[in-house]
Amino acid sequence: MMQQWIQRYWLRWCGLFLVAGLLVGLYGLHAARSISAGDKADISVTLLSTPNLAVVPGSALTYEIRVKNFGQGAAGRVRVFLPYDPAVLSGFDATFHNEGDWLSAIRPNEVELRFHDVGEDDLHIATIRVKVSEYVPVGTVINTRAVFEWYDGNETTENELTNLAPVLVSVANDHVPQVPLVVGPERGPVGTVYQFSSNRFRPEEIIDVWLNTPAGVVEPALDVRADRLGRCGCNCPATHSNRARTVW
Repeated sequence: MMQQWIQRYWLRWCGLFLVAGLLVGLYGLHAARSISAGDKADISVTLLSTPNLAVVPGSALTYEIRVKNFGQGAAGRVRVFLPYDPAVLSGFDATFHNEGDWLSAIRPNEVELRFHDVGEDDLHIATIRVKVSEYVPVGTVINTRAVFEWYDGNETTENELTNLAPVLVSVANDHVPQVPLVVGPERGPVGTVYQFSSNRFRPEEIIDVWLNTPAGVVEPALDVRADRLGRCGCNCPATHSNRARTVW
């Protein structure tokens, strides 16, 4: 399982290096949707787990929920629904960085968080801490994706999705500061096409791609965007050429 989550930004072949870089907006750097006209809010919610690769049974797992408003109007209310399996996770504890935000409900299969008065360009952050059951088998994947909605005084926008934040139950905790990628094949001669992909982006998130080559940094003319489930990738041939194309 862990091999599916290995991240390789550097590949060495024939003495050359190729880097597929992904600048992601998981920290609220850019909008996942275009900004609405007028005084409407445009809310994006990002889910970050710690650790983000692997967690030990019986240990703590933390989710940071980041609510960002990219619109030109305020959202008076944002509701985030975080699903969970009670046989896997328990003992919820929450802290909020902004006054007026709170944990409004803990239900048998989800927790509900409410964020109030998320104004233009505001960022609200909540941290949820849970315990992973000591009886969860090693090899289990804790797949977590939240659903959210908001009301901005004009209308209610419902059934929006966050990014996926899967964590593998393993014999040791494992965390990396980057977004993990699936890379394949692991090696090959010049001309081999390497595929970089991930399912951890926000739905419809815009992604910048660049290549570090012996001739310098190359920015391929790509319009890379995650699909509605946050999946995307690109193909890069094993050469210092700047040719690349998107994979869906």
